[in-house]
Amino acid sequence: MITVMLVDDQELIRIGLKAVLSHDLEIEVVADLDNGLDALRQARVLRPDVVVVDVDMPELSGVEVTTRLVALSHPPQVIVLSVLTQPPWPKRLRAAGARGYVAKERASTNLREAIHAVHQGQLYFSPTLASSLEALGSCSDNDLLTVLSNRELEIFTLLVKGHSPEDLARLLHVSPKTIYSHRDRIRNKLGIKNDVEMTHLAIRYRLLNQTVL
Repeated sequence: MITVMLVDDQELIRIGLKAVLSHDLEIEVVADLDNGLDALRQARVLRPDVVVVDVDMPELSGVEVTTRLVALSHPPQVIVLSVLTQPPWPKRLRAAGARGYVAKERASTNLREAIHAVHQGQLYFSPTLASSLEALGSCSDNDLLTVLSNRELEIFTLLVKGHSPEDLARLLHVSPKTIYSHRDRIRNKLGIKNDVEMTHLAIRYRLLNQTVL
């Protein structure tokens, strides 16, 4: 039996994933949680074989949760579930220790396969992420976006997709002031002055070739 923990701040997503996985007699969902801090605590106790983590969560991002999970004394295999499928996200999550990366819109068809694959020691990326797989080997360490922290990269990605700071504050459970501070730091690090320049940079890095959240 493969024990699995689900971590996503949206209850309907967790319910849907549990329904999908319930059809596989070799998979048991031992916990479903809405934040990364609880996931880390429960992972220490339950020692699941696989943890499925969403990238966009309050308090700790999927990247941070992944990094901490794989550092546990009994680390699980981590599969990332996200709508953020363009470079540099797969590279960031792979570097953090994720063994799988599943596009959220393909979870109903790909997640069971991904769980079995990583449990057997393999890497798994949704077939729709072929271009991102290529990016794992082609993106240079000198790419400009590498100056951003994981949280800054997340906020940058969501801002250029049209989310207002107020939208992001609600999504990430922080104050609008925090989002504005992040935006200012992002602009300073990237040497850009306004939203237009942010959008041009996002196009350069192909961050706009996917569905808006």
